[in-house]
Amino acid sequence: MAVEKLSVSLPGTVAARARRAAERAGVPLSAWLADAAEAAADLDDARAAAQEYAARFGEP
Repeated sequence: MAVEKLSVSLPGTVAARARRAAERAGVPLSAWLADAAEAAADLDDARAAAQEYAARFGEP
């Protein structure tokens, strides 16, 4: 898998919480952040699909 190195800025409290969560999960912070970003992107895709469905067919 190809990786892209990014530089991100997070509020201090968010960074600290992410570090603790990664430590508890036993994974590097970058892996934890990648999983969190993927989960957020999946949720955004699902919301967009639901909105597209509702626009086309009406509310379920």
